[in-house]
Amino acid sequence: MLAILIILVLAFTRPILVAVAKFLELPRSHLSCDAIIIESGPAFSEYFVTQALEAYYSGQAKKIIMVLHSYDLKPTIFGIRNYRTFVESAFDSLGIPKQNYLLLMLDIQDPYTLNSAIALADTLADVRSILVFNDNFHIRRSTLTYQKIFAAKNIAVYPYTYEIYLNSSNWWKSANGWRRVIDEYIKLTFYWVKGYI
Repeated sequence: MLAILIILVLAFTRPILVAVAKFLELPRSHLSCDAIIIESGPAFSEYFVTQALEAYYSGQAKKIIMVLHSYDLKPTIFGIRNYRTFVESAFDSLGIPKQNYLLLMLDIQDPYTLNSAIALADTLADVRSILVFNDNFHIRRSTLTYQKIFAAKNIAVYPYTYEIYLNSSNWWKSANGWRRVIDEYIKLTFYWVKGYI
């Protein structure tokens, strides 16, 4: 009996673990939209920007909207003074017209995804469709949150996800994977209970 139980556990553990992470994921939209929105904490990673530029250069997004949560912003970020000027100079150096990118530093508090969506819904003009950019574990909550908030503004929202080194087939093999997946389920449940999604 014990041997059968062990075999059953071994046979079903992996499919269950894969399904747990798969639920958080959404397929990347291939629709062309007016803008792609990137949210970040105190700074943008090169990987984030590269992925957003891919959407822009391919014509899938006409504009890049970058959102920093200004509660995190200090006078110097990683030794870079005036981070806004730094980011804008980087985009200028790529030959991207100023009207095709926007850097917003929002003074918001937790829950950040919800409050970013609320602030942006009242900020964006001439935008009828957006791609919400986030990693494979956060994309469901981000997309559902933006869809709910932006529906009142008649702005269509689609996911633009990217896969980090952790995914549905390996997340349980690292402590960071467990932290990210469990943390996301807690946030997803919180957003659902509070009616944010």
